[in-house]
Amino acid sequence: MALYTYRALDKQGEIVQDKTEGSGEMAVAHELRQQGLLVIDVKEQNVAQKDILAPFKRIKPNDLVIFSRQLATMINAGISLGAAHPRASSSSRWSGKALPEPEDVLPRTQTPPLGYDSYLR
Repeated sequence: MALYTYRALDKQGEIVQDKTEGSGEMAVAHELRQQGLLVIDVKEQNVAQKDILAPFKRIKPNDLVIFSRQLATMINAGISLGAAHPRASSSSRWSGKALPEPEDVLPRTQTPPLGYDSYLR
């Protein structure tokens, strides 16, 4: 049986919103009418409506705050995301080696990218 959301008016004239299980919209509406409700709307609740934030509920708010502050600090310092991420930097061609001087990588006519000097620190 599927999960349905509904809106209905009760005997006092107040709108009731809730969820119920049923075999179809018509069956749910019939059941609600038997309970004395005047059905306004019945919709099947699909997967997208259930809880789109479920994957993020495992992350504690304090951890998210710390991550955001650290990320902002690194970006403001000019560190690229590739350099900041341990897996990305460990798979780079410079892992385990001293970073080259800008003159060794760039032609003399080019200037180093913004933040390259902070990357070297």
